[in-house]
Amino acid sequence: MNDIDKLVQAIVEQDTLAGQNPLLTEDDIQQMKLMSTVDDVQAFAITKGLPAAKVNSALISAGLDAGADPLDDISGLFGFGAEALPGIIGGLPSSYTPRNPADTDFYREGDEYNIFANLPVEDLYGLQARLIQGGLLARGGFTPGDFDSATASAMRLVLGRQNRMGVKSGEKDIAWNEALLLYQNEPLPSGEEVSVFLPPDYAEVSTRIRNLFTENLGRQPKGYELTLLAEQFYNDSTLQSQQQSELQEMALGPTVEELEAGNIGTKNIQDVVEETGATEVSPTGRLYENFNNLIQREKDRLQANADIQTTGRNMLGTILGTRR
Repeated sequence: MNDIDKLVQAIVEQDTLAGQNPLLTEDDIQQMKLMSTVDDVQAFAITKGLPAAKVNSALISAGLDAGADPLDDISGLFGFGAEALPGIIGGLPSSYTPRNPADTDFYREGDEYNIFANLPVEDLYGLQARLIQGGLLARGGFTPGDFDSATASAMRLVLGRQNRMGVKSGEKDIAWNEALLLYQNEPLPSGEEVSVFLPPDYAEVSTRIRNLFTENLGRQPKGYELTLLAEQFYNDSTLQSQQQSELQEMALGPTVEELEAGNIGTKNIQDVVEETGATEVSPTGRLYENFNNLIQREKDRLQANADIQTTGRNMLGTILGTRR
């Protein structure tokens, strides 16, 4: 079993602990198995909502943890001699040779905080925007302008990838940009819900319209009537989907553009609804309304004919009754 399969199996075990509802679907699990690196699997699991602590536990369970083993240094076992260096981020052994052997430095445990935690808020906005573009942060899953645990976990993935490529000595403050740019150019699945509009089934809509005509007028709709009502139903369905997408977009938190501009003011969706006067769009309700408006004259005419027939029957009954 390779490292990817070991980690996926360990992540699934963490996700299915007793007393908890699993976050990962079968499709998610299969997608992780097809990924090329351990870091990509970690990033994907985190974007799906799995806590970083569980992902770290899975790493340890799979034997992929980057922590240093004190038995590797007998002096460390007894507490004397030189202080052991922190482990290399990304699970690499201390003997690892990067792609460019001249790049001899590494990002080590804690460097994510040493380098990024004290950045100005505006710089953190920009960093988080880039992490979103790379699929390493999900909108609404972090605190804008704060180097929180979600942002730290995302940056560990960046630093781990850069370690595999190589870090030039003295350039730890900037070398990570190379790895982050790769994520931006080929982003991971973000884990955000995507709103997809599926047009209504024309056959189902046509049947519904024909039933309306049969039940109310006792006839089938004319061609132009069917086309008109079907197109209106389609347009209303599109409007309903657009409305839901816009509200979902606001609920996700600041966009990449808003982070880059430092415009992260919180939005209360209910306030926006009240200010704009937006109301729910019901394609079915509007279909009935459009149908009634379209055939109102015909309904009035049919009702008038029915009233005349009723009056005639009543008069005839009166005449016949008088003769008797």
